[in-house]
Amino acid sequence: MLTHGIPKPRGKMRAYTDIVWRGLFTLEIDLEEFKKKYPNLWKELSKDQGTRIKIKDPLRGYNPTVIDFIQRASTKEEALEVIDYMEKRGEINRSYAEKLREIINEHGPRFFGPKREDGYYLKKYYAYDDE
Repeated sequence: MLTHGIPKPRGKMRAYTDIVWRGLFTLEIDLEEFKKKYPNLWKELSKDQGTRIKIKDPLRGYNPTVIDFIQRASTKEEALEVIDYMEKRGEINRSYAEKLREIINEHGPRFFGPKREDGYYLKKYYAYDDE
């Protein structure tokens, strides 16, 4: 499984098994913890090219909302453009768009939370050893 040039998996591992009572059970555990608790099993899993470790993507199926896009805006004008665009596409209705515009004009885009910089979702949902 672990070959040269391929990064080692990090974060949490989700292993599926049908051994216990022939039902499907899920085990979610931090990879480093798994290596420490079960070193021999980890060696077997990492040697065998046929073994598959399934890692769950926490963002699979997630569709960002207008608030997510507003949090990426740097200025009031950018936030208002986002609202206009989402309303034009029919992703938000007119009354909701008007409420958002009032909030933006009165409080600014930071009312909805801190600015989301590039890499926000990677940092929030995926573990990295170097941080």
